[in-house]
Amino acid sequence: MKLIELREAGFRYTSNAEALNGITLEVQAPQIIAIAGPNGSGKSTLLDLIAGLRRLSSGKCLVLDLDAAAYSRRDFCRIVAHVPQRMPEGVPFTVEEVALTGRTPFGHGLYDSTEDLAAATSALARAGIEHLRQRPYASLSGGEQQRALLAAALCQQPQILLLDEPGAHLDPRNEASLWTLLREVRDTGCLVIVVTHHLALAARHADRVWLLDRGRLVMDAEPAVALAPSKLSQVFDVPFFGYSETNGRVFLSYGN
Repeated sequence: MKLIELREAGFRYTSNAEALNGITLEVQAPQIIAIAGPNGSGKSTLLDLIAGLRRLSSGKCLVLDLDAAAYSRRDFCRIVAHVPQRMPEGVPFTVEEVALTGRTPFGHGLYDSTEDLAAATSALARAGIEHLRQRPYASLSGGEQQRALLAAALCQQPQILLLDEPGAHLDPRNEASLWTLLREVRDTGCLVIVVTHHLALAARHADRVWLLDRGRLVMDAEPAVALAPSKLSQVFDVPFFGYSETNGRVFLSYGN
């Protein structure tokens, strides 16, 4: 069974501007996949298509060998969790209540079950914010809010976890711990797909990279291949430099 399969997937906005064209790929095993590319290359659009937040203009998107459009939203959210890039505003919940929203696809009544509360406690601890559980979400910093949304996604206990720029509001220490957590999530048998501009971190921590350029998939390979300086220099139109360790991990820098 394939976790995800895209067949000649394309997407156009209402202006008929083509955001994605001919994306074909498949994922059969849990791993960390980084989606990289210049601004406007279609990274978030691709993630939204997999998350079921946008409808394809052409082609197919299959999740667990079933067309994503065939799932009810409840059933789909039992499989796929999505952490957005932009923080929601005006959320009137505590951090614990935000985490518990991840249990919505499993709810059967008005009250949180013992299992729901245990899942929330575990998710908050894994996200490193258990000490904030009674704080209002709106009072948190951007990085803390991002972690609360991650806790909600972990509370879903998904088979596929999608994250759009999860390190955008994090300092280096917290971003490093985030990638450690993502490896732990992968090791529990979950597919993790991350949109990121932090190519150096993707090079060190991802198992696979989807490199996009102007709406097309130009590389689908392990980091040492997909993030080769020559390829990145071509895609981003700026000089890249790098070297590989014996384990195949790549160190990157860029600029003149």
